[in-house]
Amino acid sequence: MKLDLSLFPYIDCLEIERHAVGWLTSSDQGNTWEDRGVLISSPDGVWSPGAVEMQDEIWVYYMDGTFPVSRSKIWRQRVNKQTMRPIASRERVKHPDDGLSNVDVRRHGQHIYLAGNRNRASEVFVYRSS
Repeated sequence: MKLDLSLFPYIDCLEIERHAVGWLTSSDQGNTWEDRGVLISSPDGVWSPGAVEMQDEIWVYYMDGTFPVSRSKIWRQRVNKQTMRPIASRERVKHPDDGLSNVDVRRHGQHIYLAGNRNRASEVFVYRSS
């Protein structure tokens, strides 16, 4: 697999017990996509995935399917970019309070920015890694 592929994580099922993140790749700048199957699954659910590249890894951030959403947690799963297999166990992301949903991540320089909204809040919260 070439490393210059575009990668798009997506939720492959809306039933909590079957929640998983699948992945698609494109070698033509997003004109066509190939479904590569399940990337991450968890009995807790895997919702609103976002990913950033970190050298030879892809870090996938997601929220679990805990209800109510105000009790949900954010997790990071490191994935080997060559094999597209998870590395070690998922890690809980520490940020102020639980209940961050609809998460998205971006990398800017050495920092990772985690954005999302709180349950029933119209505000977006953004956190920067240290």
